[in-house]
Amino acid sequence: MRILITGSLVFLLWAFLASWYYVCYIKPYCGKIEETAIAVDTLSSEPLPPQEVEIPKPETLILYFDFDKSEVLPSAQSDQKSSLFKEWIEKHPDAGLNISGHTDNKGTDAYNQKLGTDRAESAMKYLTGKSISPEKITTFSKGENEPVAENTSDEGRAKNRRAEITLK
Repeated sequence: MRILITGSLVFLLWAFLASWYYVCYIKPYCGKIEETAIAVDTLSSEPLPPQEVEIPKPETLILYFDFDKSEVLPSAQSDQKSSLFKEWIEKHPDAGLNISGHTDNKGTDAYNQKLGTDRAESAMKYLTGKSISPEKITTFSKGENEPVAENTSDEGRAKNRRAEITLK
């Protein structure tokens, strides 16, 4: 039993001393990175100028409408793209927006022309609500003259009931 106790004490003492020796003498030299001196006179005390971040030119924004209505149907995509148009116009003071109102082929030409105008003006109100200056916006109607889809199905007519917003 004495041998077991003595052996345990010797082992504990050896483990403690080996750990202490490793931490104090060996570890400080392990993986030590050579330090490089930097000349003080090469550092500038002036702050760097702010970097201009170029905003990508926004693509066409399309707002959709219900049948025979001129109220904009809200969507997350239209909110996101309208903020891109706002940022672009703020960075480029000469830029402006064209809004063209479109309809499907239901109704007379004169009625669709008027509905296209109403949709373009509704889109302009939507954008001015997003803090875009109305002086930067031009509206006009295309009526039923430039469909993007066939007017033979409900899906095609729904795609044609739109207002297209582009940069001038």
